[in-house]
Formats: sequence, structure tokens, C-alpha cells
Amino acid sequence: MKEVLKVVLIIVFVIGAVPSHACECHLPNLSNWAPVVENYIDRASIIFIGKITPSKQEVVSVKIIDVFKGELRIDLTFEYRMNSSCISLPKEGLAIIYARYENDSTIEIPSCGITRSINNFYTCSIPNHSLLDGKLDFNTVDLVDKGEASSAPLLLKNWMIEYALLNAYRNNHRKVEEPQASGPYYLSYLAVALSIVAILVAFFRKQR
Repeated sequence: MKEVLKVVLIIVFVIGAVPSHACECHLPNLSNWAPVVENYIDRASIIFIGKITPSKQEVVSVKIIDVFKGELRIDLTFEYRMNSSCISLPKEGLAIIYARYENDSTIEIPSCGITRSINNFYTCSIPNHSLLDGKLDFNTVDLVDKGEASSAPLLLKNWMIEYALLNAYRNNHRKVEEPQASGPYYLSYLAVALSIVAILVAFFRKQR
């Protein structure tokens, strides 16, 4: 009986040691980005630009810089616990975040999505896994795996398309009585400008 128990415990330990594949997702179609963004705008409860800073082990601090969808206060800061097996957020820097509210009113950021860093399109291009219609875009996989600066202009172009769509959504759903504050928009425009400068610098360095 003891030997059987030992075998069972060993099996349980081995199974528990195998990493979960719960976040096996497919890469989005970067060559046709607008429909991807529109799909995620519809699915997300809240969309915002956040500044992420490390807080403690598996926890990051997220400060809301600009909001495109949902009722969130600018400059609100909250802590978010990262899932070690399915990372849904970059560990640091500015990110565009697509999230939803859980039943207990907490914020959940899906692992399979287009939440990603917008700091540097050369070194941090797209999330490791994103879901789109259950199909893999093998050209995208090959492009990202190479890690070449040649992929950066496409990623920057897609971010500019995405930013335009997000702004259009916000403008179309803005409350009539809501005053237009210049601060959040300035910070958001600054994030886009810094992204453009960073990608141009990386691209021209690669050409030398």
C-alpha cells in the first residue's frame, strides 16, 4: 500500500511540475490590423494607456495615463498580480491595456490579447501570444522571431492605426457634459511621439 501511495505521489508531483498550456494563443494578423483592433475594442470593458512599474514579486503597479473606454480616473494607480505562467502585461514602461471587469469588480487583463508595450517597437514588438480567429500568421511569426528592425515600421504603423481607432471610439462615446481636459491627451500624444522617435532612431542605426 505504501509503494502504491509513493507512485501516486510521484505522478501527482510530475503532473504538477509540467507547465500549463492555458495561454497557448495565436499571433494576430499584423498585415490587416484595423479589424483586429476593432474586435478587441468591442470585447474589452476598459481600454487605457498605463505606466507600469515593478512593485514586488509577481506584482506590478499600474498608473492610468489616458483612458479610451470605460469609467476610470486619470492618475489612478492600482496593483496587478501577474500570472507567472501566462504573462499578460509588460513588466515596466508604457503599455496599451485592454481589460475587463470581473464579477467582483476587479480588473482582469486577458493573457491572449493585444495588450503590449508601446515604449519601444524595436525591442518589444507584439505580445508573445495573441488570439485572432484561431489562425496563425506564419509570416508574422517569422518576422518577429528574426528580431530585425525591418519589422518595427510595420508595428509603428499599426500602433498609429490603433491609436486613431481608439481616439475615434472615445470621441464617439464621450458624454456631452464631459469637459475636454488637455492633460491626458497631451500625455497620450507624447507617448505616440516618443514611440515614433524611438523607432526612427532604431531603424536608421540598423541601416548604418
